[in-house]
Amino acid sequence: MVAIWDHLPEVVRENKQAMRMPYDEDASDPPTAAALSRHYAGLAALAMALGGEVVNRVKIPAGATQLLDVGGSHAAYSVLFCRKYPALHATILDIQPGIEAGKRTALQTHLEKRMTFICGDIVCEDFSKDLSSSYDVALYFHIAHLLPPEINAAILEKVVRTLKPGGVLVFLDQVTDQTHHSRLASLMVQFMALTVTTVGGTCYPFPTVKSWLEQAGMEHVRRHRLLTPGATLITAKKR
Repeated sequence: MVAIWDHLPEVVRENKQAMRMPYDEDASDPPTAAALSRHYAGLAALAMALGGEVVNRVKIPAGATQLLDVGGSHAAYSVLFCRKYPALHATILDIQPGIEAGKRTALQTHLEKRMTFICGDIVCEDFSKDLSSSYDVALYFHIAHLLPPEINAAILEKVVRTLKPGGVLVFLDQVTDQTHHSRLASLMVQFMALTVTTVGGTCYPFPTVKSWLEQAGMEHVRRHRLLTPGATLITAKKR
């Protein structure tokens, strides 16, 4: 994050990407590997702080046993869902450095027997081929702001294909038009938008997210206001 802030003056002046995401760097390089480890640890701590409210607001299908955490890396959100729902088994799909972080979380929380890890590139690979109609719940948390709209739409189509009929997709991110007249929430979203512009990302309004989900085959797209400023929870059900 500090490295990103170093580029903020440049981003404010030019409004364009100024550096690559850590995920885009060579993870075999020791300094990069160490930076990624710190990055995922920070994300996990944030998830544990925010996740309790998220889990309590989400209603999963009755009898649900399978959860897919797309780009779930550190697996902290999967931990929280598994703790609340004893019958739930989580599958975390991410690149190798993220998988390594998730396995550490699973061991630390003694949930390794209830978690499966799949290494894959959610952008380039069609993970839905092997996982079609396998899951009751799918998480798409803090991914959208990193990617262009057409790539988000394409990934969400794959995510929806992994869901069983009636399955629930849960989306969590900074959403630009959902600040509810809160100055703090507005500031958080604007700051996040500026920050992710540094690495080529952006934040999206609710109608855009809703259109992605509906075009992918979801219905009953709902917004849920969170007490945590700047974050918006969106749920949808597979037709």
